Amino acid sequence: MGRKIIPVLIIFLLSGLFPASCLADAAPSTATLTVDQAIEMAKEKRNDVQVAWLELQAAGVSTDLAWDSASEAEAAAHIPGTDYFADLGYDPYLQVFNAEYNEKAKQKAYDLKLESLEFSVYQRYYAVVSALDNADAQKLASQHAEEKLKIAKLRAQLGMDTKFTLFQAETQAASANSSWANAQQELDQKYINLMEYIGMGSSSRPALVRELTYEPITLVNPESRFQEIVSSSPSVWLANESVQLLLDTAGNSGSDDLDYINEQKADINVISTKDSMLQVTRNIYYSLKTIEDSYAAAEDSLRTANEALRIAKLMYEVGMGTKLDITAAEIAANTAQENLDSMSYQHAILAKALEKPWAYGAAN
Repeated sequence: MGRKIIPVLIIFLLSGLFPASCLADAAPSTATLTVDQAIEMAKEKRNDVQVAWLELQAAGVSTDLAWDSASEAEAAAHIPGTDYFADLGYDPYLQVFNAEYNEKAKQKAYDLKLESLEFSVYQRYYAVVSALDNADAQKLASQHAEEKLKIAKLRAQLGMDTKFTLFQAETQAASANSSWANAQQELDQKYINLMEYIGMGSSSRPALVRELTYEPITLVNPESRFQEIVSSSPSVWLANESVQLLLDTAGNSGSDDLDYINEQKADINVISTKDSMLQVTRNIYYSLKTIEDSYAAAEDSLRTANEALRIAKLMYEVGMGTKLDITAAEIAANTAQENLDSMSYQHAILAKALEKPWAYGAAN
């Protein structure tokens, strides 16, 4: 095993290091593509991001038009030479309140699109990394099966094994080769999924950063931090803004009772939205702690597997072991490494999700 977990990349915590306008041309198929570069490329290339931006711009124009219309109506209602205004029969600024709320909602939607895009890219990025690990593992398994087949053939020729044993070895080798081929196909599909999402050619195969950093999460007062996170949620913000909109436009429904009912419903919606986001945040945090509780054991398993591999190589060098023993030890060490890599990824993504659980849930 040559690849180890080393702290060379802090997932999602580094800002993009390359201008977005240059990324499409600066990441050829053989270059290394970092997750930050992939995120910036997606922001520039994805149509859904551009549509969200255009909707925000349109909402801004609508707000300006609403203000212009309200100002014109107010000017027309002004009684010359006085400080009085004629009754228009409606509030000309009602459309302003609604337009401003819509613009704020579009701003939050655009921000959420960018935040959730990061998780979408990272999920696809790691899917490729995972597929690379799996392809490596299947390659080792195939090599192991081929070595066993060679030995089985030799033993059969010398009359030391039956044809049945040889047939078993042939079947196992064929199965291992098939699994390796399937792993390579899956890797290709994952690459295509990532490349198309970020706007690169589907045939591009840039090298990816396969090492992840593991850093346990420490919260002195988890519940207090949960409340802070919930307060930052766009859905909670919009729920509160809906209450404010009702207060700003009160009296326009034609019924005080209806106004009161609508305000009560909006208040309840704020509480429900907060409770829902709080539960999601708690679930993410405790999922993180579950991984952390198991991480040390996974590290021990990897150390044990690597030590077994080292011993297998030493035994082979002094003539007390076989290449088959080395390959088997390599497979065990690779499996332990894969497990630790997977836990590192899950921890990294959940640590990020804990700060913005709404974006994690909106990723696709």
